[in-house]
Amino acid sequence: MKFFLDANMPVSTLKIFEDLSLEAIHSKKIGLSNAEDIKLFDYAIKNNYILVTKDIEFGNPSMFQLKLLLGLIILRLPFYFTALQINKTLKDFL
Repeated sequence: MKFFLDANMPVSTLKIFEDLSLEAIHSKKIGLSNAEDIKLFDYAIKNNYILVTKDIEFGNPSMFQLKLLLGLIILRLPFYFTALQINKTLKDFL
C-alpha cells in the first residue's frame, strides 16, 4: 500500500508510515502544497495512492469520483489538535 498525504497533514506524519514500513509521500515534498483538491485527487489516482487528509470534502461523491480512488482516509479531528495529537490518532488507527 502507498499513501499520499494532503498538505493539511503534518510532514512529520511521514515518520509514522516509515516506522510501519509503509510507503508514503507528502504533497509538500512534491510541490503540491498549494494545489487544488482536484489535482491532489488526480495525483492519488494516477499513482495508485491512498489519500490521507483532514479535508472532509474529499468524501463528497458529488465532487469526486471516489470509485476511481484506491482508498481514502479522512481524519476528523478537532481543529486545535497539534501535529503530535494528529500523528498519535493516525498511528493508533493504522
